Order: sequence, then structure tokens, then C-alpha cells
Amino acid sequence: MLTVNDFLVLEKKLNYVFVNRELLKIALTHSSYTNDDKLNTEENYERMEFFGDSILQFLVSEMLFSKYDIKTEGKLTKLRALVVCEETLAKCAKSLSINKYIIMSNGSLMSGGRDRPSILADVIEAIICSIFLDGGMEASRKFIKKILKKYIELAIDGNLIKDYKSALQEHIQGKTKSKIEYILFKQEGPVHDRIFEYLLLIDSEPFGQGLGKTKKEAQQHAAKQAIEKLNLDFS
Repeated sequence: MLTVNDFLVLEKKLNYVFVNRELLKIALTHSSYTNDDKLNTEENYERMEFFGDSILQFLVSEMLFSKYDIKTEGKLTKLRALVVCEETLAKCAKSLSINKYIIMSNGSLMSGGRDRPSILADVIEAIICSIFLDGGMEASRKFIKKILKKYIELAIDGNLIKDYKSALQEHIQGKTKSKIEYILFKQEGPVHDRIFEYLLLIDSEPFGQGLGKTKKEAQQHAAKQAIEKLNLDFS
């Protein structure tokens, strides 16, 4: 359980002091913790994540529209999708060490849940909601600007990739005649919380390995690893 000092340290990292710290606690509470004990009446972050996603989409759209000279709807939509994605939000969470404060069941902790990109991204969205409920839109705006300004500028400069699988496929097909294969190596966990592991082979040689809550997510992570291994630059 989080201590008063934990809240103080985390608030400093977030650059926001909560009037109602219970909102921050809920934003950090994973469903595995509340579902682990049927008598547990505490809330988890799922409702906040839903609302936080909408706030995030709106405020990133506002930033792109008002701060940058981007003329077309298609370009704005593409840039927003690059910024408001699981990988970027997970990076933001790790940069703030939020993973250390996530409250979850022992089983989820043992399976590496605190470092799972999908969970980290969900918690960031929930924290955005908690800040909005506690301090309003301007407080949320300041927080999102703090964590995402760098990634927005990278996206505008063409230095953020979201679809690693397509980027790798286009490179391999454009430069060589090599064959890419994604092999399901392992799947484990209950149906509602399954983890998939894929191996990426290029001409039958392993170049990447990825984990994810969906097959698509696992393949994207494997493709990202292959891109890094091949030292490819798509900027």
C-alpha cells in the first residue's frame, strides 16, 4: 500500500499536488487488486482510464491545432495517433517512475505487470482523469504538455514510428527479397488476461521477440526489436 511519502514523491514527479489524494490512489489501482478479494470494495482505474483517454485526445488535438501550423485534417489525425499511443504513454509512465507505484495483485506483480506497456499507458490516462477531477482542465493541460510536448515535436519532425510492423515490411520488401514470419511462440494466462509471445524471423533467422496482451501488440513489439537490431532509421 502507498505511504504518505509515496504520494509526496509521486506528486513531485507529476508536478501536481492533489487536494483529494484518493483520486490518485484510484488512478494507480489495477483491476487485479480489486478483483483479487471479492470483499474488496475499492475502485480501480478502469473508469478513469476511459475518461482520461477522451481528455487526452482532446488536449493533444488542441495542442496540435493551436501551436503548430498543420493545414490538413489527415496530417493532424496521423500526428495525434502517433503521440496518443500505448508505446508513447508507456514511455511517459516509465520516465516518471509511475510503474513503482501501481497497486496490483501479487500474481500480476510476479508476472511483470508493473512494466507491461498496456498497463502503464492505461495508468497515465487514469492519472490524467484524476488530475482533471481534482484540479480541472487547466491542470490536465499543463500535465499533458509536460509529458507529451517532446513526443509531439518528434512526431512533427517525422521521428516517431507507431506501426513498426508495416515500417519493417516496407523496408524489407523495398530493399531485399527476404521473407518475414511471425511465429506464435507462447501464450499464457487466463482468457481475460492472456499474454502472447511472438518470434519474428527474417529468412528463418530470429530477429525479434515481443510480448503483448493481443497478438497484434506482440507482433509490433517483435518488429520494433528487429528494427533496433538492424539499426534501421525511418526518420
